[in-house]
Amino acid sequence: MCSTSTAKTSGFSAPECATRKSCALRPGTTDIYGFDHGSDNFGGKYGEKAGVNQAITDVNPTRNSTKYAQDGFYGHPFITGNGVPRPEFADRPDILELANKTIAPEWLVHAHWAVIGWTFLNSDYFPGAKGDVFFCSHGSWEFAQAGRRGGCND
Repeated sequence: MCSTSTAKTSGFSAPECATRKSCALRPGTTDIYGFDHGSDNFGGKYGEKAGVNQAITDVNPTRNSTKYAQDGFYGHPFITGNGVPRPEFADRPDILELANKTIAPEWLVHAHWAVIGWTFLNSDYFPGAKGDVFFCSHGSWEFAQAGRRGGCND
């Protein structure tokens, strides 16, 4: 695992990497990935109250794992997940333009699964999983089904 200094020392310009919990190089590549933590109370603008009838907040916004590209735009702070405008920015006159130029994340993780640690598997310990990402996460205070979770994606 590395800090955002990996991007800086490699000459890579990814301002959004600084807003992520951490960044890492995928083994055997020069690809830089990072997970974000998203935010809470996504449905507040629509009248949701914490812990009560949270049809929007319980599933939004997703947590993302992003593969960064030189000078790429990933939506922060205006767009989250797969092109979903954040409610506090939804009335911006340029919100559709921002959504159209947002690079989609590589992987989406369920809302309220705050990723607290992750790594790329460097060995053949799990057959067929070498190079996949493994992560551990914890639940949110505002999600009824919160708890510890983990997963892997290739």
